[in-house]
Amino acid sequence: AAGGSKELRAFIFERKNEFYVVYWHISDSKKLTIPLNSADIKVYKNIGQEETPVSEHGSSVIIPLNDRLYLKASNVSKEQLKKAFAKATISDLL
Repeated sequence: AAGGSKELRAFIFERKNEFYVVYWHISDSKKLTIPLNSADIKVYKNIGQEETPVSEHGSSVIIPLNDRLYLKASNVSKEQLKKAFAKATISDLL
C-alpha cells in the first residue's frame, strides 16, 4: 500500500458481501489520501459504528491513518481497492 510504504499496514477482507480494508500506521498519526469516491466509502473505528469523517480532495478522499481503522467500500471491486491503496499517499496531519 501507499507505493510500498513500510509505515502502513492494510488487509482486505469480505464481510456480508462487502469489501473492507483494515489498516493502520505502525507508529504515528498521519493522513492517507486515496483515489476513491467519498460516496463509496465509510471509515469506522469499530465495524458498524461510523465515527471517522472522510474529506474530499479532488477525485480522492483524505482519511485518518493512525490506530487500526476499517474502511468499508460500496460499489468498489476488490481489484479497485487494491489499486487505490497502492496509489495512496501518506502525509502529515495539518
